[in-house]
Order: sequence, then structure tokens, then C-alpha cells
Amino acid sequence: MDSGMVSRRQTLRAAGVGAVVALAGCSGGDDTGNGDTGNNGDDTGGTTSQASEDAFTIGVLQDISGANGPEFAHQGLTGLLSGFAYKNNQDSPQPLTAETPQINWTDDGYGTDPAVLMDDLNGGVVRYTVEDIEGAGSVEIELLIRDTASDAEAAASVATDLVDQCDLLYGTSSSDGIVRVNNIVLNQTDIPMFVGQGTTSQVTADSAQCRDQLFRTTENTAMTSRAGALNIVEDPDIDKVALLGVDSSFGRDVVGNYRRIFETEGSIEFIEQFNPVGLVTEGWRQVLEGLFGPDGDHQDTDAVVIGATGQTATFYAEAFLEGEYELETFSQAPSRLTFREVGASALDSVEAQTGTRELSQFVVDNLLPFGPIACRYFWNQYDNEVNDWFTENHTSAYGVVPDMFTGSAFTTASAIIQAFEAAGTANSAAILEEVPGMAVRDTPKGTGEYEFQEYNNQARSPMTIARYAARTEPKWSAALQPSEPVNRIDKALTTIPEDDPQMTCDLS
Repeated sequence: MDSGMVSRRQTLRAAGVGAVVALAGCSGGDDTGNGDTGNNGDDTGGTTSQASEDAFTIGVLQDISGANGPEFAHQGLTGLLSGFAYKNNQDSPQPLTAETPQINWTDDGYGTDPAVLMDDLNGGVVRYTVEDIEGAGSVEIELLIRDTASDAEAAASVATDLVDQCDLLYGTSSSDGIVRVNNIVLNQTDIPMFVGQGTTSQVTADSAQCRDQLFRTTENTAMTSRAGALNIVEDPDIDKVALLGVDSSFGRDVVGNYRRIFETEGSIEFIEQFNPVGLVTEGWRQVLEGLFGPDGDHQDTDAVVIGATGQTATFYAEAFLEGEYELETFSQAPSRLTFREVGASALDSVEAQTGTRELSQFVVDNLLPFGPIACRYFWNQYDNEVNDWFTENHTSAYGVVPDMFTGSAFTTASAIIQAFEAAGTANSAAILEEVPGMAVRDTPKGTGEYEFQEYNNQARSPMTIARYAARTEPKWSAALQPSEPVNRIDKALTTIPEDDPQMTCDLS
């Protein structure tokens, strides 16, 4: 929005970076690049080949390709677009496909997400004009979408290219990506940035990482771990826990936060063990047998906490199911991608025992020894008007209900507009001045339920505890889904306290 942005954007267009997003139906049926903003004459959102010189421009860094993409990138984009649509009183957010999205189900009960032309989004511009922002009038917002290819170095390179073209950055899809962008890019510029789906607590807890211009609505690993640990402490049937993490920043983050709660509360005996990232099913069999088998060293354990994600967590689940151990597994709730994988394994087990591939809740309760899961957000965890709108309109536009990262992405968009309203203007300074300490008004968790802590710019928010449940939601592409909440952890308890030794960040 400053005067220097004009020449930078002219250079951008000359280089062809702001190319039209080639999605039929997303440009009002006209893909000729004639400046149509994409809502059949309603200038409230759309894709365009024309980058505006006066827009507030957000560089969106997402892993559209590579190991993390496109599922997590989809969550970040659809949540962000939904948030801007809600703040602009639109009927629905910007679609990402030309066709009505539908979940595809195979004969064996394995769901696949609606097709999203994510590759066509890379290099494109999605535009919104948000009307009647108090004090700022109508503000045109542009999202410059860039693929970071599930690679931390690529993320830093893309962020470097975007700094001089944008007023704000949003991303990335991974923890390694945000750490790299933070260390390489943000330490050399004052551009504000909202963390995307990267969940490492490091960037908002470590004094060497946290920054005045780095904000996060995303519920970090410390928050899910603290919520899970507090839930275990409240369980009278659990005396001893095994903390099994992968040997990575994520795994150590999970184990460390559980350990600190257990040490503080003093009521839980625990052991901890770190295992290689990517440990396959056979490796997990050996680990579990050595701990909990007939000759295991810790047969008296009541529960396991697993600090692993993605395929490594799936391999663990397979080994745990095969072992038929008399204890439960506690973990953070995964995205629907892992729900899908665990559900497929459950269907295989049911078929082997019953000859059918049907999961009832009775079967889930008796077959799956997976205990409570700490949830960042899911569509069925909160009951309020914003979440009702979000669930209905996200499902209509994208074919699936909101997943665990879409709620925080929605809230990021909400916080941006609220900052403009508070400042009476739309620029980077409004973000830097208004977001610290902000209680975000419109969020899927409820009014004011995301609140930015001034000491580290992490938004605290409540967490829920749920269980694995048989799928009852038709717009959820997995045989298993999160149950409705069985417990809630207040936002005052979910984040690392300011006086905790782990919290060395102090921005206040």
C-alpha cells in the first residue's frame, strides 16, 4: 500500500509472475484476462491476471507439491479464503475448482478428497475487495499464491522473492519451512508474517526465534501436548505413561511438553523414548514388544503418548493394532489424511475378523485402543454462529467440512480485517500495531476465543479432547472422524506460560 509498491508490482507483472489462475468458472466464465474479478460482476472476490497497484497484498507460501502437499496447502488456502469471505458478508468463499466438489469413495470404503487444481493456483493471484471496513473504506486484498514444494530452502527462496512485492506473508505448511523463513528472511526485514500450518512451538517460544512481526493463530505442538497431558492428569485410571516420540523437533516438542506437565502435577509416573523418524511397522513392533510385550520392561504402563505424524504415525498404528496391547494410545488429533489411513487399517482389521468392511461405533470402541486425541479444531467441536457459517459455506465451496488447520487460517483472515478496522487504515503498520494483545472477535471457536499473547504473539485458544469415532459426517473423506468433545481445556491453560522456563521469548 505504500508508494514503493507501485514499481515493485509493475516489475512483477512484467515478469509474468502474477499470471491468471486458470480455473474455468473462477473468473466469471471469462478467461481472457480482461480484468474480471471473478464473481459475475460482483467485485468481492476472484482470480485475475491484473495485479492492482493499490491492493493490500499477501504472499501465501504453501506446499502445493512435495511430501506435504497438497492436503495441508488446501487447508490453509480454504480457511483463509473462508475468513475473508465471512468478513466481507459473502454467501460463500472463493471456489478453487470449476466443478462442484465431491468426495470419491472406493468400493473398499476408502475416501479421496474432491479434486482441487492446486497446480493451477501456483503463481496466481486471488483477489477480494472487502467492503466498508470501518475507517478504511473498501480494501482490495490480493493473495499471491506460491508453491514452496515441501522444501524449507524453497520456502526461504520464495519468501525472499515476495518480500518486496507484499505487505504481509502467510505460511508455511511445515515447521521446517517457517523456521527457515524466519531465520533467513524475517531477520532481515520488518514485513509482518502470520504462521500457517507449521506447528513447532519454537518460533513463538525461543528468544532467538520469536519476533515482533511474527504472529500465529495456529495451535502449536505445545498447545496440543499440554491439553493432552492435562486430560491425562485428570484421569483417575492412569498412573504410568510411556512417552514415545520420534527423534525430531516435533517429537521432542511433544514429549517435552507432556513431561513438564507431569513433573509439575507430580501425579503421573512416566518413561520416555525417542525413535527414528520414518520408523516402519516392523520397527514399531520391536519397540512396542520390548516395552509392553510378555517380556517387556514396562508391562505396568497404562497409556502411551505417541509423538509422530504422517506415515510414521500410520506405521505405529498398524503395529499397535497388531499387538493387541492392553493400554490406550494418546496423541494429537491428525488431519483427515491420517484419519483416512488409520481408518483404512481399521477396515482391514474388521474385514479380517468379521468378513465385512463396516465400521460401527461399537466396533471402533472395542477394536481401536486409541485413546483421547487433543484437537486443534474440527468442524464438530464448537457450537456458535461463526462456526455454523464456516462449516456450511466451506463444505459448499470445497466439498469437505473444515479440517484441523482451517479454523486457525480463518481466524488469521479475521484478525487481519479486525486490525484494519482498529487502525482505520489497511497497511503493514496496522498489523504490527493492532494484532499484539488482540482478542479476535469472529472465530470458529467463539467470540474472542483466539487471543494474541503480548509476550510472544502466539494466539491462545481453547482446545478440545475427542476420541476416534465411526464416520457419520458424509462430507468427511475418511472411515474414521473425531467424536464430539469429551473434554475442553480452557485457553488460559493451553499455551506455555510467560514464566515457564521453556518460554524465553519476551516481546512485551
